[in-house]
Amino acid sequence: MKPSAEQQLQFLQNLQRLFDEGDFVATYKYALLMAMAELSVESPQVDEQLELTMIAIAEKFAELYWPQTIPFESGVYGSVADVLCQNQGKQTAVINALMKLRIGGASTITQAKNSTLWPAAIKTISRTVATMPVKFLQNVGGDFSSISLSIP
Repeated sequence: MKPSAEQQLQFLQNLQRLFDEGDFVATYKYALLMAMAELSVESPQVDEQLELTMIAIAEKFAELYWPQTIPFESGVYGSVADVLCQNQGKQTAVINALMKLRIGGASTITQAKNSTLWPAAIKTISRTVATMPVKFLQNVGGDFSSISLSIP
């Protein structure tokens, strides 16, 4: 059954609340929301409840983060090109998993997907996503139960 206009509006209001009031310390939550939105749009299901697997979300994460694994050059004289640090003090697990694919010879996301290292990278990303942004996505003002992204 297709959600009513009121249910769809409530969903969008809750999503907006997450962006406005959510506790964001890294880009993982934004990437998770983007991944879920893109997978929802790409899905052929229209009137059914959409279930997304962690593997599908991890693969979308890999696609979203892949460009961030390209070394960045600031243009400042004497600086060295390097991958931007995505976290305070150390690199994020998602970037580290993708960097292993680059080191293994993949220069494009298509090559990465065809690599024998792809399944291990996706497994790592899947665990990371399940542990961090999925667990804490609905944390608004320290309250984990204050917002729901489901549509009845």
